Amino acid sequence: MVLEKDKLKANEIRETLTKLVMAEMQKLPKLFEELEAKEKLDVLCKLLPFIAPKIEQIHPNDFNWIKD
Repeated sequence: MVLEKDKLKANEIRETLTKLVMAEMQKLPKLFEELEAKEKLDVLCKLLPFIAPKIEQIHPNDFNWIKD
């Protein structure tokens, strides 16, 4: 059972973390520019799964439903 005061604490923590993350995100462009080329590539590769769908191989059998 979650107590009301625990909900308030959770909300306060969530709000504080959101503010912290937003403040740090504003620093990202400058920090990114300071990275070496290899480091930039590493960062981009790590962020890619969050912004682009994963590409999966498809097979002709995956389209059997079209024949119906």
